[in-house]
Amino acid sequence: MPRNFGRLAAGASLALGAATLVGSCSDPTIGLTVVVRTDLVPGDEFAVARATVESAAGTTREDERAALATSDFLAGVAVADFEGLPSGRYRIRVRLLDSLGAVVVERTAVADARQTTAVTITITRSCALVRCPRPGDDARATECIGGRCEAPECVTPGTAGCAPGCAADTDCPAASACTLGRCEAGECLVEPLDGRCAAAERCDPVRGCVPATPLRDAGAPFDAGPALDGGASADAGAPCDPRACAAFGASCCPGRAACFALLSDPANCGACGMACWTGAACEYHSGVTAPFCTTCDAAACAAFGSVCCPGNGGCIAIFSDVENCGACENACSAGERCAFHAGVSRAFCTTCDSDACAMFGAACCPGTSECVAILSDPSNCGACGNRCAPSETCQFDGTRARCR
Repeated sequence: MPRNFGRLAAGASLALGAATLVGSCSDPTIGLTVVVRTDLVPGDEFAVARATVESAAGTTREDERAALATSDFLAGVAVADFEGLPSGRYRIRVRLLDSLGAVVVERTAVADARQTTAVTITITRSCALVRCPRPGDDARATECIGGRCEAPECVTPGTAGCAPGCAADTDCPAASACTLGRCEAGECLVEPLDGRCAAAERCDPVRGCVPATPLRDAGAPFDAGPALDGGASADAGAPCDPRACAAFGASCCPGRAACFALLSDPANCGACGMACWTGAACEYHSGVTAPFCTTCDAAACAAFGSVCCPGNGGCIAIFSDVENCGACENACSAGERCAFHAGVSRAFCTTCDSDACAMFGAACCPGTSECVAILSDPSNCGACGNRCAPSETCQFDGTRARCR
């Protein structure tokens, strides 16, 4: 049974490597196969691989495949087959899901499919903590490839306008003593080798050699029976009830009967087995897309209206910081400032001068550089985005503006 892995700090963004196109004869309609290659562990770190393709004309199709523990995703597994598609340019979105259907990681690529084609997308661990685009990156660099932020069109490392990838296995570092770095189609993958661990151990790609814990019994997560039953290592029951854990905002982890709080557990921060370093805490809030490890004191930051952000041990003022405006790592463009006031739900980047607007009883609103008359504008009555009904007008009663 697939187990819940939780959402990686990549959120939505681990690396996509090479897209390999294998064609046949031309046809009015084509077939498109999506192959996923990843060093995330199937059945442990993700349960389902889902692919969605969208043509320039808006044609959208979706298919998926269960990620069984026996599937060789390191070599590549076909997760979707689409037939009868018009030839052309396609946006391909791959999402790896946990057993509850939550996205572990997702990646989008763009490829031309002029004939029956197979597209291989490589998702690696090297982008687990990368958010794209990063401050200073081109706005088109929305996808992470080998730790770099690239445009979706960079499906093959080293092609025009794209950074080069690895050339040999020796270019790829191992993640731990029991793993091997592998170079596949220009991208570095991590291969766990159980043979490098003791007889009663297995190789975890992140933690190294760990006890090969058998699955728990078929009862509830905290039942009264023995921790391990006398049957086979994988009996008919589930080691953990995902629905019971979800009721407490927790998740199941492979081979464990207990529920784990992946949003706060420093031993399983954002993902089962994703341990924080000594002294670090696991932090998560609405200003980030996934939990992260940090030495920042979240409680102390909150006292000043600030938050902790990935890769920074200090407090970040997301209400005014142009590098983290409204959310961690949401950088404003050159010439923009980070604005916030009572009429919006979160800070936003703008070139609007809020002080000048306030002199006229107006305010800056997201999506415009002009002052907005929130005391009379029926589209922003009393607050940005507060739209009145067609039969109403925005009226100021001396205290506040209301739709009437």
